[in-house]
Amino acid sequence: MSQSKQQANQYDKIIKENLELTLPVIVREVLGLDIVRSEELPDDIQHTKERRPDTLKKLASLVL
Repeated sequence: MSQSKQQANQYDKIIKENLELTLPVIVREVLGLDIVRSEELPDDIQHTKERRPDTLKKLASLVL
């Protein structure tokens, strides 16, 4: 495996491990939504010939 591919895999792993904490902040800062609830969805909801998603979440926010 090339060095750039290994480095990309390391970044992917770091992002996945920290997504639970960072996703609400990203959604609030970028989209202006306050997440009040989040639930993990199974990654096999939709089958395609492409790749399965790494993480799939259902979010609920407050309407301001």
